[in-house]
Amino acid sequence: SIDNYMLRVQSFLASLMLKVKLSKISEDQPGNYKYLTYKEIQQLLASIPATTGNITQIKMYTAIIKVLFTAGLRINELVNITMEDLKQHDNATFLFIIGKGKAHDQKQSIGISKPTAMAINDYLDVRPKTTSNYLFVNTHGQKLTRQAFNKTLKQIAHKCDELHGTNIGNKCTSHIFRHSLARYCLIDKQMPISHVRDILRHKSIETTNKYLQNSDDEINQIRV
Repeated sequence: SIDNYMLRVQSFLASLMLKVKLSKISEDQPGNYKYLTYKEIQQLLASIPATTGNITQIKMYTAIIKVLFTAGLRINELVNITMEDLKQHDNATFLFIIGKGKAHDQKQSIGISKPTAMAINDYLDVRPKTTSNYLFVNTHGQKLTRQAFNKTLKQIAHKCDELHGTNIGNKCTSHIFRHSLARYCLIDKQMPISHVRDILRHKSIETTNKYLQNSDDEINQIRV
């Protein structure tokens, strides 16, 4: 990872008696983030059946993409959801997650939309019988990893490019759905930035504000 490389470089500089502080270049800095439009996400979902003939995989990846986009979850938060973390109360569905930087006993409650809850229920109808307590499992009935999800997501995205003429195959990662939700809420829905900050659980509103700035792709389109 970038952090590991930076630690190695820092150690090397220290061995040379050089005191140089390195700053991580974040992919989330203004102008560097990637996102999908609402239409592209719908096209991505429609491309899943053409990627695999496994009905369980189709329903699982449909549910995952909907959860990531509509609830704004990080992939690490999603893959650690257990069966007990999925709860219903007063006709509403909630996911209890371990948020970024939170302890295991500090789970947060995230309300999800009815269409997303239906997608999860569709997946549960065909979920493999397994001793694993994690909500999302692989074909062997073991916990789904973020690496496995991103690998399959790339395949779905490239299939989407092939079927719908999109150009998302090279930029599609699990984190793109948080970016996409932020842009959708702020730009398409014109929601107050304070509301979007709460949805994404940002500590600072400045983190949310970056999504109001044009990305490199948008600027390049304007120049053309």
